[in-house]
Amino acid sequence: MLVKKNKTSFLIPFFCLLYFLIYAQGFAQSFIRKPYLQKLSYQEVTIKFRLKNSLNAKVFWGENLNDLNFSKSTSLSATDHSILVDNLKPKTKYFYKVQADGESALGDSTYYFITAPKVGTPSKFSFWSIGDLYPGQPQQRTRQILYDHHLSFFPICYCK
Repeated sequence: MLVKKNKTSFLIPFFCLLYFLIYAQGFAQSFIRKPYLQKLSYQEVTIKFRLKNSLNAKVFWGENLNDLNFSKSTSLSATDHSILVDNLKPKTKYFYKVQADGESALGDSTYYFITAPKVGTPSKFSFWSIGDLYPGQPQQRTRQILYDHHLSFFPICYCK
């Protein structure tokens, strides 16, 4: 038995895929630079990010990914955001999400940080520090090779 296909039957999967791609890209386009961390200490961290349009933003955080019970908002609409998250406990894992006005929150189980131990507490740690002194691809590739080489000799991270 032969099944005769409608000439427009191929359009349904096409439009479903198109809708998914547009919907999935909509939120990602709001962020020019996704959230990153700066100045982490035993009691605070600064979360920075850049938006495509000038919007208010909010950061949510907590010790449980499913219960981000603290939040802080920006007071002005802007594209560059820097939000200080403070009153944190030392040597504690926190999850966070970032939300721009009218958007879904950006964050999942990979969006977390661990605060430093209190000053004077003996503990092991590791860090990686790089700079962007040279424009262009060759130097950036060299830094990646050096980082990968470092990990091959020192695969243990003491920061967990």
